[in-house]
Amino acid sequence: MPDFEECLVYKKDNWSVLVSPSNNKIITCYPIKLGLNEEFDKKFVDGMSKNLQEATEKKLDIEIKIEESNKEFNNKIKENKGKINELKSIIKVLENENEGFQLCIDNSDADLKKAQLDIDNIIDSLTKKNNT
Repeated sequence: MPDFEECLVYKKDNWSVLVSPSNNKIITCYPIKLGLNEEFDKKFVDGMSKNLQEATEKKLDIEIKIEESNKEFNNKIKENKGKINELKSIIKVLENENEGFQLCIDNSDADLKKAQLDIDNIIDSLTKKNNT
């Protein structure tokens, strides 16, 4: 889409004047002569001026709607980021809890080995011959 600078359009009879809104200087000025008659030219310019006004109002409405929807989207993004951070905290707690459970699993295996060693020692002491 080409880059266009916004300008103000003034008309008087069959003349159009384009003015820069930033410094109020005339950009260009030209007569509108379509080659039929002055009455047709005036009606054409009036019709096109009306179309231009409607298009400008439509653009303004779209800009307002976009600004409103972008504001809503930004609020949703902020809300989602808050939920994400909250869920990250919950995940961290669950990960720590899992580490604790894994440590219990690892230690229970050691307890089982110690219990088996105790059984083996008792059996050894019962079956051991006295060599004295």
